[in-house]
Amino acid sequence: MEIAGVQAAVGVLSSKWSVAILAELSGGTRRFNELLRRIDGISRRMLAATLRRLEEAGLITRRVYAAVPARVEYDLSPAGSALFAALTPLSGWALQHRPEAA
Repeated sequence: MEIAGVQAAVGVLSSKWSVAILAELSGGTRRFNELLRRIDGISRRMLAATLRRLEEAGLITRRVYAAVPARVEYDLSPAGSALFAALTPLSGWALQHRPEAA
């Protein structure tokens, strides 16, 4: 196993909101305000920062349309789709091994 690759992936996913954004985008193209409404508890500032970080990591694509007002859409990139697919078994593992409620 290439540890540096795993550490890089964990670094990107370490944000509280990264996985929630990837999950929302796995359902298709979303606009900023749509993501803001669909992800409970995220602030406008945190959404913008996390989207920027995911775009810089190559996990999402951002398309800006020349319209008034400006329209911006977000999608998973091929790398983001592959990462989200890899998270599915991890989610199953986490559910199976979570501590029992006391």
